[in-house]
Amino acid sequence: MLGRLDREGALSVSDLAAADRVRPQSMAQTVADLEADGLVSRRPDPDDKRRALVELTPHGRTALNDDRRKREGWLAEVIAGDLSAEEQVVLREAAGLLRRISES
Repeated sequence: MLGRLDREGALSVSDLAAADRVRPQSMAQTVADLEADGLVSRRPDPDDKRRALVELTPHGRTALNDDRRKREGWLAEVIAGDLSAEEQVVLREAAGLLRRISES
């Protein structure tokens, strides 16, 4: 969810739930937990005062970036150390397909 907020900007709990295909009640609990940890905050939607938008806090952005760096470093090491040159080419080509799928 932090990654989605980083990519798409502030979203409502309902929008986050729909994007992750979960019940709004489940997403509301997730948002509450992340808010308690200081990773996200809520603010009124300027277009609809009845809704709240969830957005990353500076602490949330730092935590997300730290996590991304760890995962990217681990993945780069595995790819370089465990895959042949041919397998790395296949993986590079597959990455484009996976990106298209994730964006649909």
